[in-house]
This record gives sequence, structure tokens and C-alpha cells, in this order.
Amino acid sequence: MWRCYLNLFNLLLIALAVMSFLSADAKATTVIGVMVMLSTVIRFVQERRSHRAAPPGRRRHPFGAAGVP
Repeated sequence: MWRCYLNLFNLLLIALAVMSFLSADAKATTVIGVMVMLSTVIRFVQERRSHRAAPPGRRRHPFGAAGVP
């Protein structure tokens, strides 16, 4: 789940949340925090589904049998 949390979009939202918090805007901080949580959960669910749908050979080697992405 931690890998799903660390991406550029979430880092930008966290920076905005910190700025909102420092400017004493609790409503914006809460909304941005919810956005970060939703983004993380959605990405986690999508990656979990894609790993389940991938054939067994694709799971072991990310570039497939030919070695080309």
C-alpha cells in the first residue's frame, strides 16, 4: 500500500494540504486529505486487480518473454 501512496500526484496534494494547514484553512486541509486517501485506495485496488488478471508468466517477468516492454 505504501508504494501506491508515494506518487507525484499525492506528493503535490500533500504539499497543498500542508500549505492549507499552515494558513489555518481546516476545510481545505480536510478535503485534500480525503483526496489523497481516495487516490491511494483507488490505485491500490486497480493494481491488485491487474495483478490478479495477469497470466502467471507475466507476473514473474515485467517485460514478458521477449524482454521488450
